Order: sequence, then structure tokens, then C-alpha cells
Amino acid sequence: MSTIPLRHSRRQWLPLFLLYLVSTLIILPAATLAADAGVKVSRFAHLPSKVSYFDDSSVVLYHDATAGVVYRSEDEGKTWSPVSGSSSGKAAMLVPHPYDKKQAFILSRELTHWRSTDRGKTWQEFLTPEPPATRAGPPMEFHADEKHWDWIIFTGKKCSMWTPWGGRICHDEAYYTTNAFATNPPRLLEFVMHCNWAKATPEMQTSTDALERIFCIAWEDAQEQRRSMVAGGTGGSTRLFQSDDFFKSRKMVELDMGRNARQFAGLGPSKRFLVTALRDSQGSSSKAGTEMALFVTKDGVKWEKAKFPHGSELRENAYTVVDSTSHSIMIDVVDSVYDNTGVLFTSDSTGTQFVESLRGTRRTPQGLVDFEHLVKIDGVGIANVQSEAEGGVRSMITFDDGSSWHTLKPPAEDDKGKRIDCDPSDAENCALHLWSVSGKTNVGKLFSSVAPGFVMGVGTIGKGLKNYDECDTFLSIDAGRTWKMVSRDAHKYEFGDQGSVLVMVDDEDVTDHVSYSTNFGKTWNKLSLGVTMRAKVLTTIPDSTSLKFLLVGSQTRKQAGGKDRNVVIFLDFAEMKKSKCRESDMEKWYVQAAAEGSCLMGHKQWYKRRKPDADCFIQDKFHDPEDKEDPCPCTDADYECDFGFVRDKQGECVATGNEHIPEGACAKPSDTYLGSSGYRKVPGNTCDAGKGIRKDEKTQKSCSGKNMPQKGSVLHKSFTFPSLVVDKMYFPESSSVLVQLADGTVFQSLNDGYSWKQLNGDGAPSSAEDRFLTMALHAYDPKRGYLITAGQRVYYTTNQGASWSWFSVPLPANGLGINILDFHPDRSDWLIWTGSRDCTFSTAKQCHAEAWYSVSNGAKWEKIDSYVRTCSWARDKKLKMDARAIFCESYQDKKGNQREFTAANRLELIRGDEFYRKRTRVFDAVVGFAVFEQYLVVAEYVTTSSAPGLQLHVSLNGRDFAPIHFPPGMQLGTRAYTVLDSVTDAIFLHFTTHSEAGSEWGTLLKSNSNGTFYTQSLDFVNRNDKGFVDFEKMMGLDGVAIVNVVSNPDDASVSRQKDLVTRITHNDGGRWKSLVPPSRDVYGQPYECNKVGCDLHLHGFTERDDPRDTYSSPSAVGLMMGVGNVGRKLAPYRDSDTFLTRDGGFSWEEVHKDAHKWEFGDQGSIIVLVNDEQATDSVLYSLNEGVTWESYTFGERMRISQIVTVPEDTHRRFILVGTPSGSATKSVAIYLDFSALESRKCVLNVAKPEADDFELWSPSEERAEQCLFGRQTYYYRRKRRADCYVGEKIVQPHSVSRNCSCTEADFECEFNHYRDAKGTCVLYPGVSPLSTDAASQCWAADSDGYWYERTNVRKIPYSWCTQGSRPDRGTRHVCSNNLRAHGFLWWFFVIGCAFGLAGLVGYWWAKKQSSRPGYGSSGRIRLPDASNRLYGRDSELVQNLASVPRFVLGAASAGFARFREIASDRIPFVRNRLDRSRGAYGGYRHLSTDEDAAMLPDFEEEEFER
Repeated sequence: MSTIPLRHSRRQWLPLFLLYLVSTLIILPAATLAADAGVKVSRFAHLPSKVSYFDDSSVVLYHDATAGVVYRSEDEGKTWSPVSGSSSGKAAMLVPHPYDKKQAFILSRELTHWRSTDRGKTWQEFLTPEPPATRAGPPMEFHADEKHWDWIIFTGKKCSMWTPWGGRICHDEAYYTTNAFATNPPRLLEFVMHCNWAKATPEMQTSTDALERIFCIAWEDAQEQRRSMVAGGTGGSTRLFQSDDFFKSRKMVELDMGRNARQFAGLGPSKRFLVTALRDSQGSSSKAGTEMALFVTKDGVKWEKAKFPHGSELRENAYTVVDSTSHSIMIDVVDSVYDNTGVLFTSDSTGTQFVESLRGTRRTPQGLVDFEHLVKIDGVGIANVQSEAEGGVRSMITFDDGSSWHTLKPPAEDDKGKRIDCDPSDAENCALHLWSVSGKTNVGKLFSSVAPGFVMGVGTIGKGLKNYDECDTFLSIDAGRTWKMVSRDAHKYEFGDQGSVLVMVDDEDVTDHVSYSTNFGKTWNKLSLGVTMRAKVLTTIPDSTSLKFLLVGSQTRKQAGGKDRNVVIFLDFAEMKKSKCRESDMEKWYVQAAAEGSCLMGHKQWYKRRKPDADCFIQDKFHDPEDKEDPCPCTDADYECDFGFVRDKQGECVATGNEHIPEGACAKPSDTYLGSSGYRKVPGNTCDAGKGIRKDEKTQKSCSGKNMPQKGSVLHKSFTFPSLVVDKMYFPESSSVLVQLADGTVFQSLNDGYSWKQLNGDGAPSSAEDRFLTMALHAYDPKRGYLITAGQRVYYTTNQGASWSWFSVPLPANGLGINILDFHPDRSDWLIWTGSRDCTFSTAKQCHAEAWYSVSNGAKWEKIDSYVRTCSWARDKKLKMDARAIFCESYQDKKGNQREFTAANRLELIRGDEFYRKRTRVFDAVVGFAVFEQYLVVAEYVTTSSAPGLQLHVSLNGRDFAPIHFPPGMQLGTRAYTVLDSVTDAIFLHFTTHSEAGSEWGTLLKSNSNGTFYTQSLDFVNRNDKGFVDFEKMMGLDGVAIVNVVSNPDDASVSRQKDLVTRITHNDGGRWKSLVPPSRDVYGQPYECNKVGCDLHLHGFTERDDPRDTYSSPSAVGLMMGVGNVGRKLAPYRDSDTFLTRDGGFSWEEVHKDAHKWEFGDQGSIIVLVNDEQATDSVLYSLNEGVTWESYTFGERMRISQIVTVPEDTHRRFILVGTPSGSATKSVAIYLDFSALESRKCVLNVAKPEADDFELWSPSEERAEQCLFGRQTYYYRRKRRADCYVGEKIVQPHSVSRNCSCTEADFECEFNHYRDAKGTCVLYPGVSPLSTDAASQCWAADSDGYWYERTNVRKIPYSWCTQGSRPDRGTRHVCSNNLRAHGFLWWFFVIGCAFGLAGLVGYWWAKKQSSRPGYGSSGRIRLPDASNRLYGRDSELVQNLASVPRFVLGAASAGFARFREIASDRIPFVRNRLDRSRGAYGGYRHLSTDEDAAMLPDFEEEEFER
């Protein structure tokens, strides 16, 4: 019985037990699913300079460069320990092997370093002959071939010490190892800039013969370079060498340039290409010699020159090879230095033919460009462009590798589901803009990772990008096609498990958690960190396949609680215990372009990735997702314009100039050749042309109609215009020319005048919008031109006329004689338009001019001011004012008819800063202003008690103005003046002294270097009734000018018949002399006038039909032509002959009888003459600078008005423009092609000048040595009888040999002095000389410590002469700031006190800091910086001194500098020794810990001081 209760009790508890068991089984999985990620905190003394994962492993290294320690973790950062070996405290740089997944190197600042071959588990010590060098690139370059991974080039810094103060001379030397430093590396080459293996990347298809090849940029002669460095110089030019035997022998890489292949600036790989840059000495640009040329090789054997569109300048330190694809190179070239914008170019598959991809890219002064390709997604990239919209920066995305760009489509809702504040369909005002490379705050790729399609960014929605702390965080899971806001505020972010886990952490403030999502950002959870800190780095393994992350951050002292303040938090999402994804959890994800299901780069690229809502992890660690491709038929979208072609307004690719015809083709017109279709497949595009359209096939083209003359002959072709030609416009450095006709039409030729077409319709204009008033070339951008119509439409081109677009202007062009368009020197899109309002009728009462500006090339306009006369940008090429400042001449009383205004309505000069929003009245009343080079000249209208008059002012900065002072007796009053050429650091000004009609002349005045004090240069200089002066400077040779002077002023003032004589100067107006006449004429006969006083006289500027015609040429240095006569005065034009000089005007020869028009071609190798006295049917041409002439008949008699060619005179094609006999209403253009007369290109051989086609020529004044402006300068010119054509632009001058000793030719009269009949500078009667300005002499940059009393002469501002005779210096006096005025003991005491004070302050500072809590590991958090790494911790004194404010040490520095000057003057030995410290490494860059260190900026670090 007793058992019954027991048995009953069991029955009672059994259901309860079963219930408990079932509930437990139910709860346990739920608990497992709800498990959170693991968190573990490790602490470090300093932030890392590098966190480096070994690829495809769980091993990660943490480099503390401040302490010189490397830590290692075998579990992705969960636990850490210092690496084994003796590198502790010496690790300056951590270098993982880029190809061998197990190798890494630790470099010190000394000679001992360490290598690991087992992912950092053990380290072996190795030695190098010198410490690492980082001046021109990384110290180690690795061979990319798998069989040669142990082949490494090491660059070391070699220095020689000579004094206790540490003065040294340093240079780089290269070493190599073929066993990863198992043995000591032998020297490869000394005096190198940088070396690379020919097999520089795994993608390069390096030739088998070149696998062991090394390329090095180095100085040619090491001994010469060493001597130069010892002397304090910079040495010779760098060259590119190659070697296949580790430089036991070497070969110079000539790049088809021979010995001109020099001045190399860089060498480096870009995926499949190896790229080198050098100064371009043989380019066709007018800037040849100042631009850089890029050469590319794919196999390490053949180098090809990269070709960029016309007008694209590659300057040193002004271009960046950006994140490129494996099939092309992308290069960003600086477009505007002021606003740090660039132009992005992309190449074809050869890496040589570049086309413009995106203009206005944002870049930093350091060359970082806001552009990044998405990882593993073909053709997709994100870039930022500079915009004038709010925020200033806009983001763009490309889906076709840069062929086209679009704004980023913003989400319609924010992270809370609320509608955003703008309309997403309005892309101009509502787009997504993201912070890019220039604002990077994390390590690794910025936007994307290997996780397919996942893109994240920090940005804003609206017109433009806002400040970082005003931004939010966005996510795209379809490679940038659509976006979602996932969180307010800026966050760091990272991807894991191929996108299955997304992690982000606050990047604006301290935080105690991270947010994560496991469903593609739909929902986010918080994960507590257990600590509060400021995030610095969030990272994971490089392939983003892991579930483990590292978060690096810093804490305040209070938050750290006395522990190390830098934390590394290990986040382990594997602890969430999710199941492994099955096949049913995966889906095909296609990379989409603009439309659903469309093709991208010629194929449909797809990946297998987890479905967004699948509750699992992929857990396929260390295995990158593999992409698949479904090919697509080729469509129009798969093609872009080939090199030399651009899209017209119909979207078709048209040639921008003469089409390239293969060498040897088109021997006769009936031949054919294979030419470009105008299209090429987008690089990397894999579309199937067989199933689609084929647009890139070469097409068979007929030579007939192609402007190809037969060998040895001249080709001509005529074209009759429907009206008279009234203007012409030739785009520089192109084949594009336009002519404007009297009927308001414009015709264009893209092939130097061979064929013509009317722009904007056929026949006469039908409306004001079609009738052209004038044409304008952009003053600073050679690719841009503008056609102004009678309406409110302006046509423009940005590619030298290859295609045209139009914009509307607020008002029609003004007819008030005011300049219509003004251009900005730095920003091509910035324009000022001056139109007229209410001026339609002549009786209008409120007719006035209005000025408007645009920063978008006419897309949008903002009003500047009304009732203005001239408005222009304040900034000029040499006048460096604020880029947004505008100057306006603005009438004080703004009402009435502006045409009727008198001097009573004052014209004020207003400077408007910030696009004229902040206005400052500079002058109350002006007559006008103008900018000449670096000078801003203003004519002020002044009213005195006697009579009104003018006062000139000059400024060098647009803010501070100084009055201009003229010689005695020359008060400007109301006299006319003309400001002339001012390119030689002085202003030439023509001061009218006789203004009677028909007998105008004046005095030529020249200023000092700042434009304030003027002296008389020459009297009675001729001018005409319009104010133009017979004054012209020679192009290519500074300081040479020609004027015409009235020789009979007394008679001419009565008879109004001026007798003119010609004068020339070779020292910038210091002295003038007659033109030396030739002894005989062209027929060898003596001239009738052959006695003293019989000189050569030339017709000048005031008699020309076209003021753009000149005596000289910008490319034919030394050549000038003119029409004139030999006699005692200038004869009438029809009684004149044609003369030539080839030495800058020192000697002349008659080349043809009668007056002719002339033009130079091919840099002077061709000269074309045409009769200018009567109609003609032939031209004369010379191929030997006038020694012999040939005649060519073009068939119809014409009165030639112009000979037209490219402004640089570099082509061999010309256009004759004239009117046929018997027709005065139509113009005819005759195209002349001389390119077939010479088939051999001239050879320039620097090594063997006697065997080439050029000679060196140095112009010289009348002195014993060959010098001009105090310099011996050499120019290249083709030998006169060389049978060849020049071709590419020759860099001029070739070289400046040396500065010459000063002679009388280097000086001109001082202010208040003039030259008397004997040529002596004498003081004007009744005036005093200028007082001596001792202060300006003593504080000048080139002061020698003395000031000199003024004399009767001054040195010509542009002269470079040194030493020799110095008549401009009077009695010498010691400057008050000259340290020579004090004795040795005085300076010893001052310097000693400075050092003593520095030591005391340093000692006090160190004591003060050491008394603070936590000293040594606290204070302001900074990444290790070069100034600290330079000294290390060896010297406590140095550390103390380093903390002393800089001004304390300033006196000591100045004292030592002056001591060196004094010693170098008096003790030659000391001079030589002290100068040695100016070695080749003037700013030697110390060992960088890692480039990632720069990516960890401190935001609002002030809080960490608390």
C-alpha cells in the first residue's frame, strides 16, 4: 500500500517532466539563434601605423611604429603577442610580400632588418649595406613572376658625414637579392631615383626574354653627379636604363628619342602596364619642354608614347595614374591648379591612346583623386567632380568604364521611412553625393569590397556634398544602381562573409557599440563593445569572406582608467551560430547597368550570392566569389570614339582634324588605305560583334579627296565663299580654322582649309539666332571657341571645333564698343558676359550695358552690375588675385542713355570679391584699366583747380596701388597714352607728345620692375590717329623690339608729312640703333644709298591690314621679315622690297623685290611669300630661309589679303584668302600643302651635332662675348640648306650656358635722367635724383648685406648679368641688418644665449610634462610623425629641444646662416664645406610607416586631452 502513493506521485510528476523537457528543447534552439557576436578587447600603447593580414589565413600583424614593435595574432585579432626575434623597438616599416602569401619583412632605420617566411611566426635577421630609402618610392620592389618571388630590389639611402652638426650628402643606391636576403645583397646601381622589375605585376605579359630585366631611373654619370652634389648643385639629367644581368652591363632606353630621352620623373606599374614619365622635349605642343610625356610597355620590351587629345597638358607633379582596370590605364591630369580639379582620361587596350572621360574631377594638392573602381564589378566606378553648386562637390558614377557618367540616384526615403526633402527625379538638385578618396577615414578600399554588389558610402542628398559631420551613411546592394540610407550620421563600415554581415560604427563621436545587419541592411542590431571609445579603423580580412572583424579605437584617460588608451576590439559573428547556407539559400545576382537586365561592358556579369532574407552564413572562408559572364551582342553603347575623333551633336564620332594616313600609303590619288572608322570598342568590353553591330573595323578609304599631295609636289585646292571674309580664327595647335563672312555666316575647316562647311545651317541666316556677329577664342584654353549671334544664343566648342553646342545669354551682345566676353585664366567654364538692355532703338532713353557671370560655361548666369563699361576677372596668368574677384568700371549715376554719358557721370572702378557680392570702390573716377602680365594699370580721372587730367596707377596685387611717375615735363594731363608689351618685367608706355591729325607721335617710356618710375627710352615714336604705335617686340627672343621714329618732327608738325626711320633694340629699350642694311640687293647690286645714314627701314604695325600679322614667328626663333627699303627714310609701301633676318635683327638681307605678304611654316623651314602690290595667281616659297625661291601657280588671279596658318607656325599647310579679279563681293580660299616637298624628318643628335640637321645659335649684343640680357643662351635652328622638315616643336631655348659679366648694355637711364647726344645718362635740368632706398636694398632677397647710393643708371630689370662693371652702384654702405656689423664675440654671446635659453625652456617643459599624470603615454593622440621618427629616442636633449617653441631657436638659425655667409666670403675652405649640406635630398622624406597611417586622421581630438 505504501507503494501506491509513491506510484501515484510519479504519475503526477511525469507530465510536468515531459512539459519541462519539451520546453527545454524548444527554448535551446531559440537561445542559440538569439546568441550575439563575441567581443574581446585588447589594449595597446599606441595606434597602429599598419594592420596587415596575410592573405588566405587567420594571421594578422599590428605595427606600432611609435614603439617600433610588431604584434602578431593567429586568430584574426582575438589574441596578440609581440613577434619573435630582436626587432622589438626597431621596426620602422612593415612590408608584406605582395605576391607570396607567407613572406613579410620588417625594416628598421638602420642596416639590420628581419624576414619571415611562415606568416610571421618566426623571423630571421638580414643585413643591407644602407638603411632604406623612400625618397622616390617604396624601398623594396618585388618580382611578380611566381618562380622569382625571392627576387627583390632594395633601395638604400647612402649618406656621408663630415661635421659634428650632422651636415651630410645623401643619395639613393639600389641593391638586389635573388634569395630574399639569405645572403647579403650586392649593389645594383648607385645614384638611382627608382628601379622596377620588367615583370612588375602578375598581370603584365612580360616577354620571356625580359623576365630578368630591370629598369632604373638614374643619373648617367655617377662621378659627375657626386661632384655636382658636393658643389651644392642638382646634377645632370636622369635617364632610364635597362639591364638583363643585374647591371653588369646596361643599356639606355631611348624611347625613339635618342639622347633626348632624359629628365625622367617617375616609373611604376599599373596592372598590365609599366609606365614611365619624362620631360617631353619633342612634342608638337608650344609648351614642349615644360610638359611631361608618358611611355607605356606591356611586355618590358617595346615602349610606346601615350597620346592625349590636343590641349591636354601633362606637367610634372600635375597628373595621377588612378585606380585602373587590367585592360586600360586611367590618368587624371590637373585642369585648374587653383581649385584642385582635373580631367580624367582613359586609354584603349594598348594603354597609349587616351580620350577624355570626365572633366572637373576633384583632386588634392598631393595628387589624390576622388575616383575608385568598384571591386570585382566590371566598368563601374565612382568619382567626385568640383561643382559650383551648394557644397561644391558632386558625385558621378559610370557603368561603362568612363565612357559616360551619371549622378547617383538618391533613395526616396531616409532611414526612418520618411520622404526626403527633394525630388529624386531632379538630378540637378537632388542626387546622392559621397565622400571619396580625398576624405578617406578608413583603410582599404573606400566604397566596396570583394562582396559582390555591396557598396557603402558617407554622403548627403541634394545639390552637392556637405561637410563630413553633416553626412549620413548609405548602402547599395546592386553596385551603385540604387541606394538606401541605413543610418543618420557618418559611420565607418565593413563587409563580411561576402556581404552576409554588414558592420558599421559611429565615425563622428565616441561610441560604445557597433551596428550590424545580416539581411543586406534591411534591419540593424546593436552590439555592445563593453568600452566607450573613438573609432579609428574597422577592418577584416582582405577578401571579406570572414565573420570576424577588428575595430581599432582610442579612449580618453578617464575612459581608459589608467590602462593603455588604444584598444583593438575583436568582433566574432561566427558565435551567432547560424547555419551554413545551402544551395537553396543562394541566387544568381546580375550586375545591372541603367536598365533592368541590361548588359554591362558587353556581357551580363553575375555572381552567386546569398538571398537577402536567408537566415544563414556562407562560411566559405578565404574563397573569393567568382564571377560568370553571359556574352551580349554588340550595340552602340559598347563603342566609344577612337583617338582623334569626338562626338558631334548627332552623337556620331567625327574627326577632330586631319585623319592619320599610314606611312607609305596614298602615293597617288587613286590609291586606298585602311583607316579608322572613328569608333573603338570600350576597353575591356567583351560584347559579341558577330551577333551585333561591328563599328570598330578598319574601313577601306580612298586617297582621292584626302589632302595628300604627291611626293615632291605642292597641292592646292580652292573654295569660294558666298560672301567676303571679314575675320578668321585658328585654334592653336590644331587643324581647325573658322572664317566669318560679311553676311553673318561662319564656315569651318577641320583639315587646315582643305575642305569647308557652313556652321549652323546652309545659306544666309534666317534669324538673329543664326546670324553671327563675331568670333572669340578663349584667351587661356586653346580648345575653346565662341560664336556670338545677334540674338541671345552663343555657340561654343570645347574641342577645337570638332563639335558645337550652344547656351543662352541673359541679354543680346552690346553694341556700345564694350568687350563682350571675358575669360578666366584658371577656370575655363568661368565667363563674364556684357550685354545691352533697352538698346534696340537709337532713341532709347534707358539704353545701358549689363554684366553677368557664369561658372558653368553659360548654363546658368548671375548678374554682376548694370550701367558698366568693362567688367573682367581680376585674376590673370601672372596677376595672382583671388580667383573669384571681379573688376568693373561702373557708372556712378545709373540712369539714362549710356551712349550719351559724359565725364560728369563718373566711372568708378569697383573690385568685387566673392563674385562681386562684396564690393570695394578702388577709384572714384577712372578712364579705364587694363592688365599687362603682372601689372594692373589704372587711369584715374582727376580734377584739379586748374584743369582736369589723368593720373596713372599701377598694382601688382590688385589691392595696393602706387602712382606712376613720369620724367620732368611729362605730365599726363589729358594726353593720350598707349600701354605696350610688358613681358620683360617692365612696362613700355607710349606717351603722346604731338596729337595733331596726320602728325601724331610721342615718347616711348619704360618702367622699373614694379611699374612705378618711368624713364625716357626713345623720343618721337610714331603712332596713328587710333592710338596704335609702331612698336613691336620679337617673338621668341626677349628684349628685341623694332619701332619707327619720326625723323622730321619740326617739319611734320606743320606739313603733317612724317618721315619715318626704323630703330631696333636688343636690350629692352636701353639703347636703340638703326637697322644695319645689307650691302647688296637680291640681285647682287649695290644700293643707290650706300653712305653713312643710309639704313634699312621697315613698314610697321600701324600700316598692317591685320594687326595679328607680325615681323617674327613664335617657333622660328631669330627669323624676322619685313617690307621696307634702304635709304635715309622709309619709302612708300609700293616702292618697298622684302627683307629677312635670321639672327634676331643684327643683320639683314633682301630676299625679294616688291612688297610681299609673308608667313612662316614648320618653324621657319618654309617661308611663303605672295605679292602684296597687285593681283597674282602664284606664290613664292623657300625651303632654305630665302637663299632660293620657287614659284607655284594656283590658277586664278586674286588680290590676296591674308596668308593663314596655325598660330604657332608649325604646319606645312597654308590658306590664301583673297578676292578674285573682277569680283569684290566674294572671297576665295586657296589651300596650299607643302608637306610632300620634304619626306625626310630632320634629325637632332645631341651626341653627334656634326651629323644632324640642326645648329646651335646664340644671339649676342655688341659685346665681346655672345650674350643677350646678361645670359649666354643657345637656340636650335635648322641648318639653312638641310633637306628635311622639322616636324615636332623644338624646345627653345635649348640651354642657358651661363650668366655673363655686366657691361654697359645691361643698364639704362635712372628715373629723372635721359641720354644726351653722346649717349650718357644726364639729369634733367632743375630736378633732383631719386633718393636712395637703403631699406629695400638691405631687405631684398638677393641682398649682399650692403646698400649703394643711386647713380645715373639702373640695371635693366630683365638682365641676368652678374659681377663685371656695376655703374648702377654708387658708394657702398653696410646695412643695419648686416651681421658683419657685429663682431665675433657679440654673435657668440647671442647664439650662446639662444641655445642656453632653449635648453632651459626645454628642461622646464620636460619637468612640467613629467609631473603630469600618465606622462609618456598620454596627451594629445597623434599618429607617429616624421619629425619624431627622425630622432627616435636616442637623445633626451634633442627631445627637449624639439618641444621648445620654434621662435626660440630662430635666432640661432639666423645666426648660423649669417655665419656661413660671412665665412663663405672670407674662408674658401669653410664655404666649400658648409655648402655640402645642400645635398640632393634637400627635403629627404624619412621612413614612412605606411600609407595607411595617413588614412587615420584625428577628428575633434581635443576631447582626448581631458
